[in-house]
Amino acid sequence: MKTKLFLLLLIISSFIFKSCAPVFSELQGARTVGKNRIELTPSYSSVSISSETNSYEVQKDFGLQAAYGLTSNFDFRFRYEYIWISENSLFNNSSNLLGIEPLKSVNVLGMGPKYCFVKDIFSFYLPIGLAFGGGINADKTWELHPTLLFSIPLSKNKVELNISPKYLVSLANDNDDLIAFNFGVSFSDDLTKWAVRPEYGLLYDPKDSGHYSHFSIGFSICFGK
Repeated sequence: MKTKLFLLLLIISSFIFKSCAPVFSELQGARTVGKNRIELTPSYSSVSISSETNSYEVQKDFGLQAAYGLTSNFDFRFRYEYIWISENSLFNNSSNLLGIEPLKSVNVLGMGPKYCFVKDIFSFYLPIGLAFGGGINADKTWELHPTLLFSIPLSKNKVELNISPKYLVSLANDNDDLIAFNFGVSFSDDLTKWAVRPEYGLLYDPKDSGHYSHFSIGFSICFGK
């Protein structure tokens, strides 16, 4: 009995990654907000996991991003996400067998600089963050997400296509590094003032055959002159 319990615990622990995905949506383009300006972006994401045989939703993310323009091409960004974990996630299904309290929610906090190399076209973003709450060990969740941001104007200052590949670097020795790709659109009658941001993204673990995907929507509004 003890051997079976140990094996079950081992299997569950190896799949905790699949019960809660790191935040990998971007919901921004290459644009910076401008010196002394502020941009706020509330958002919603539905995150699913897919394998060769099936696909199902594992979580919903409710987030808020804030950006402050230090110069015309340099922003500092903050992000908070509340992750509501589906009862159908692998960990929560398995926890019932062991009498473990299901993981219902997690909080994620991140921040970092964004520098624009080519105005409105190409930027680099380097956030660092961690997850906390839900009984998880926050010290094991620190990650660094170097991100390239490309924006392709489809209609000047009104519609842009945004592409953002990123590398999710775990700062805990026992967690895998991940790769993500996001594809989004920003549209408005004036992108310097507000924007609606639908987005789709994929997240891969190079050591795993499955992947995560997200569908997200965000709304950005800018303040200041």
